[in-house]
Amino acid sequence: MVGPMELQAFAMHHSVPTFGVRAEANGRLLAYSADTGPCEALVELGQGTDVLVVEAGASEPVEFHCTPEEVAHATATSAPRQVVLTRLAPGLDGDGAITRFGAVNARAAAIASMGLRVEL
Repeated sequence: MVGPMELQAFAMHHSVPTFGVRAEANGRLLAYSADTGPCEALVELGQGTDVLVVEAGASEPVEFHCTPEEVAHATATSAPRQVVLTRLAPGLDGDGAITRFGAVNARAAAIASMGLRVEL
């Protein structure tokens, strides 16, 4: 607990230790994945969240980072209310990431950017 906020860490799949974090306060739930490849912990992290911020740091499948399609598969199972893609792969622009995500999952996604506001 940090004040009224409850934090829960999830070990992600990466070449070095990385942790996703769920933060819950006042019945609202925000999660952030950190760097990770596809894994069950990513699905568990996003389960039932209001907002899941998740990296899409790979253009093609690799072990330790997700493609937009892999994020789409994970979020289709975990069903966060909102998905925000961050830390996009070099050469992958926001429109391309959203298109690739949307080809797999009809849930709306946004791209993290300075000033982005999401409602919990």
